[in-house]
Amino acid sequence: EEQSLKAPQYLLKPDGGTIALASTVHSPAATAQSGPAASVMGALALDGCPGTALVLDVGGTTTDMSVVLGGVPLLEPRGIRIGPYQTLVRSLLTHSIGIGGDSEVRADDGPLCVGPHRQGPPIAFGGKVPTPTDAMITLGLLEAGDRKAAGTAMEKMGKSIGLSAKVMAQRVLETMARSIADSAEAFLSRINSRPVYTIHEVIQEEKIVPDSLVVIGGPAPQVAPFIGEALGLSHRVPEHFGVANAIGAAVARVTAEITVQADTERGSLVIPEAGIDQKIPFRYRPEDAMSLADEVLKKQALKIGADPDSLEISVIEKQVIAKIHRMIYNQSDAFYQTHVQNTDTTLGVFVEGGTTANLSALWAARNTVFAPKPGFAGIEKEGVAAAFRAYDVDRCVVLVSRLGHYSLRKAAGILGIGNQNMIALDTDKNNHVDISKLKQTISRIEKENPKTCILAIVGIAGATETGTIDPLEEMAKICAEHRIHFHVDAAWGGPTLFSKQYKHLLNGIHLADSVTIDGHKQFYMPMSCGMLYLKDPKKLDVIAYYAHYVNRWGSVDLGIKTLSGSREANSLILDCALKIMGANGYALLI
Repeated sequence: EEQSLKAPQYLLKPDGGTIALASTVHSPAATAQSGPAASVMGALALDGCPGTALVLDVGGTTTDMSVVLGGVPLLEPRGIRIGPYQTLVRSLLTHSIGIGGDSEVRADDGPLCVGPHRQGPPIAFGGKVPTPTDAMITLGLLEAGDRKAAGTAMEKMGKSIGLSAKVMAQRVLETMARSIADSAEAFLSRINSRPVYTIHEVIQEEKIVPDSLVVIGGPAPQVAPFIGEALGLSHRVPEHFGVANAIGAAVARVTAEITVQADTERGSLVIPEAGIDQKIPFRYRPEDAMSLADEVLKKQALKIGADPDSLEISVIEKQVIAKIHRMIYNQSDAFYQTHVQNTDTTLGVFVEGGTTANLSALWAARNTVFAPKPGFAGIEKEGVAAAFRAYDVDRCVVLVSRLGHYSLRKAAGILGIGNQNMIALDTDKNNHVDISKLKQTISRIEKENPKTCILAIVGIAGATETGTIDPLEEMAKICAEHRIHFHVDAAWGGPTLFSKQYKHLLNGIHLADSVTIDGHKQFYMPMSCGMLYLKDPKKLDVIAYYAHYVNRWGSVDLGIKTLSGSREANSLILDCALKIMGANGYALLI
């Protein structure tokens, strides 16, 4: 009697997502290397893969390997390579070798060799060529098949070199493990020689070094101890290891991507993935583009079999900002899951340059200090004079090293603070802010005029003239003690965080309330690629502006919280730069 299962059918994609079976007729390359991807997803589902885990799926004929960082798999950002051909197919970063439980074991006149060929089933199951499975059965590690036949095969192999059946079987598994370990080490070496990404971010570490081994697949319990010993890693074999690949496919979700290219000057909008090429008016807004992108992306996802009730859309600009924010602040995974795509919060913004970033930081600090309160609508609405009256203040100052960038004086003038109230701090013989002099300056200001408000203290991470970095950690502690906004101008020095050798020079930057980075400096991006990052995701709410015709409440457009409402898509430049250079590449340039 024939029976059938009436249910949607999906195939796994190499990025760990799925695609409807019917859609693969038009996109067959979308399923390349889906098997290794299923292994990664299965290991994640069964083990979680905390820390830095090397994941191995040992099958009958192949072993698939991958690396997972803190529960997030590494990504192949440039697309998978099929033979000599480079593709644009998005994929998890995996590698496969021809060694498995049923691989051919040869000794002949040379050294013992396992794989890459398979000559049929193990001898214990009626085959003619010995395999690692026969070795497992001989050692009693696996209760299956004809143990006597397996033992005889091992005995025959060992006889010529004076080894017993069990010692020979042990040698076979050690050789198999060593071959897999060598391939894994070569795989890790290749990973560490180029830009490294997870699905969500560029990796900050200079080198990926696994701290554990996760083994799945049929012979996992038998081979994991041997491979772990060969690699010098503790190993884990999760429950249901034998069906991890199937579980990985079962828990995956449909994924789809589109690129919207809107040019109001030329009056055109293109979405290549959907075959859209249409005219747009000069006043076409980012909100219009986002609305169309939302509509098209959902259609694309539904077309390849997505569940309409589980659609989630991510915006690249916010992802790129989160990558650098994590490099600076290194908050928890839960923090980034909450805020990366949240339209109510802001981890950072792209602005015209370091000058605008510094201005925006002090703008937010000013509006926070002179916030609305009963009888006062806030400095942004009522102005500086009204704010000083409301808060009983007659002077506002900002403290910064004498080597501070002149953009800070510009900002003080623009914000109504007055550039003469940008107080230059003495430096020591190494051109760092003198902490004792900083403390004395604060005490003197408070003593001479209690009505003076210290709006912010600025630490320099890479002075323009000297390249020196202030003692950020000590400055941050002083700011916390006095409840003063701490801003770090890292326009020059920010990318130093990529360097394992030198990032300690920026110790304490994670304590800053705001951080400036200028992309056209050590990120080697074009001009007008400034960035401002915030520790508090709600910090920029105090400078937000909305309009009924553009940048409305709930908008994804970060222009709401920048001086310039309309901005170029500079986040794409940084995203491309990170994919080309990677953390290791930038570290080499520091």
